Amino acid sequence: NIDAVSRVSIQRGILQFMPPELMGSHVGASPAHGTGRRQSMAFRSAVARTGHFGIEFDLRKISDKDKARLAQSIADYKQSRDLIHQGRCWTGDAADGVSWTAFGDPADLMVQVLRVSAPSFRFPPPLRLPMVHRDRNYRIDINGQPGTSMQGGWIARSGLPLPRMNAETALWISLKAE
Repeated sequence: NIDAVSRVSIQRGILQFMPPELMGSHVGASPAHGTGRRQSMAFRSAVARTGHFGIEFDLRKISDKDKARLAQSIADYKQSRDLIHQGRCWTGDAADGVSWTAFGDPADLMVQVLRVSAPSFRFPPPLRLPMVHRDRNYRIDINGQPGTSMQGGWIARSGLPLPRMNAETALWISLKAE
């Protein structure tokens, strides 16, 4: 099953027992063969990025916009591959259907934040990451865009504020201890 929505729970389960580099995770076609669901290239490629990142559809049949998005996703994957494949892996859930997976080590993390279904709350829940060093400050970037700095204790106890996320969207958050 390469439907991205279905893959979220499948992959989170596999990551409880197997390292990411052994997990098959492919960008599938839209609509998905098994479910008929349509998902954006950004969401499909974000879900595939937590494993070995393959492509399982005919590249000749996608738009130039999707080709550009896929090329950017491949470049992003190559930049974060060492953290994903050589670091530790943590998974968790925030309120209101937001799930996360963190890769790396507590001083250098890449965190995938996913929302599969539509939000129920007006404001997204904060993202608490218990593995960070509580006594260090972190530089935080979201989707490659420079962000802010926060104290690790705040991130662990109160959490990172998240932007509003629609159904079937992903964020990538980089946290580097300063």
